[in-house]
Amino acid sequence: MEKSKVCVTKVVKQPDIESEMTVYQDLVIEDGHKSLLKGLGVEDFDIHFEPPERCVKCKSQEIAGLIVLGCLDGILFWICNACEHLHLKYSKMRTERLLKKGEGFWTNANDWKPRTEENTN
Repeated sequence: MEKSKVCVTKVVKQPDIESEMTVYQDLVIEDGHKSLLKGLGVEDFDIHFEPPERCVKCKSQEIAGLIVLGCLDGILFWICNACEHLHLKYSKMRTERLLKKGEGFWTNANDWKPRTEENTN
């Protein structure tokens, strides 16, 4: 069985788009590749500004946005929830640049507080 490339920290809901959240340190990037995207296993470099209707790898319709904290304030990839294949939302060059931005970012999910009326003001 293939090792998962992404460890999802939290699932968040955005209007009309299910999103998952992770940090750069939780991405599994294989050594020996010239680019971070190849190391992540990205095989399809087509750009999808909106979530693709189907995964190009397994044809599943279970597509979510993947937020990589520290890289971008929003969705960086589209991820297939069935096979975890990553689809680009931005160009290869821009995605590589954004990924490098998040290399030193980390967080502890245990420090996150659930949203309440008291802490949303």
